[in-house]
Amino acid sequence: MKSSFDGASGRSCIPLKLRDPHTESVATYLELSKDPITPANTAQVLASSATEAAVVAKRLAEVPEVSQTRTLDSFIPKQQDTKLQLIADANRSLNTALNPQTKPQPTDAEQVAALRDTAKSLHDVAINASGRGAAAASRLERDLAQLANGDAAWRAKAERAFIVPLKQDFEDLRQALNAQPITRETLPQDLLHDWVTQDGRERVEAVPKGDPNDSETLRRFADAVLVAEPNATGQAINTVEWGRTIFKAFIQAGGWALLSSALLLWIVLRRFSDVMLTLIPLLACSLRGKSELSTERFSACGGQSPRISFI
Repeated sequence: MKSSFDGASGRSCIPLKLRDPHTESVATYLELSKDPITPANTAQVLASSATEAAVVAKRLAEVPEVSQTRTLDSFIPKQQDTKLQLIADANRSLNTALNPQTKPQPTDAEQVAALRDTAKSLHDVAINASGRGAAAASRLERDLAQLANGDAAWRAKAERAFIVPLKQDFEDLRQALNAQPITRETLPQDLLHDWVTQDGRERVEAVPKGDPNDSETLRRFADAVLVAEPNATGQAINTVEWGRTIFKAFIQAGGWALLSSALLLWIVLRRFSDVMLTLIPLLACSLRGKSELSTERFSACGGQSPRISFI
């Protein structure tokens, strides 16, 4: 068993690093946690109102160890009037292309004819040109010709692979071009429940600057946030504080164990010299272990913490 905290200063480390970082689930989590949009090791403050949340977010944003802060208002775009006008202009320009007059579904024979016509057009272009574009056109010509000469099942499979997703992309684009103003009232209820309590208090989130999976970065971030907001909580602060708590517990346990051993030895031996002759080897082993700890690094903490092993 290995510790996940710094044995010298009680600084916390990332518990997840105790697992194999090459495991698919751990590697995926570590990669996603570095995304500033979905960070894992953050600090949070519960403000009494939207106004106070804005003040807290501004104060935390000025902390050097904080890369960004978020509140519910962070999900409301800025300069909406200008952006909506640009979207409306694009919608008018693309309306004909995105909303064409519907035509009957082509027959298989019509699809074969269209494939051969397209292949011929690509052949005419590629035969009089050179370069990467001409080579790509030649490859596409061969693929279309092969598809046209194949059976209907292959063409249906190609349609499912290319046309069906394309139709969905067009539908997504049509919906995006019909954007409407976003306010607190129009935000999804699930999002509101994540950021606002039933009694009106609002959550403020702070993201660490640097690698959020580095223990030293996390420690500096948590300490800086607690200085600015003593009531802050969150995964980053929890990780730091439990590491310090465990380290203090080990120190207290070691002290009490030494005191208890000395007391029991005195009761049994009744001679100070005999007690010391028994304790000195134990203390020497402890000092030797401390010396070894000072020269080794605990890999779970990214090379910043000594290795601590318990048998």
